[in-house]
Amino acid sequence: MAPVFASRSENPDAAFRAFRARFAAALPAGGRVADLGCGPGRDAAWFREQGICPVGVDRSAAMAALAADRGVPVAPGGAASAAARRRTCGGPG
Repeated sequence: MAPVFASRSENPDAAFRAFRARFAAALPAGGRVADLGCGPGRDAAWFREQGICPVGVDRSAAMAALAADRGVPVAPGGAASAAARRRTCGGPG
């Protein structure tokens, strides 16, 4: 199921791309961002291309694996997991 979702969600619409660009522009150079529910890592990979340091977080091991295949650092589990807190935005471990 994860590869099917990935292929269907690969190309976001113009409004989302504009929102994502505005969000990235508001971050400092080299800023960090947590992509919660990162799925196959589409957005986290895009942020990395913009010089932002992303970490993807997803409960689905299959989705996290797809994100990792794109070179996205991934914290397994949900947003409240200890791994996510350690790997994102300097949160307490």
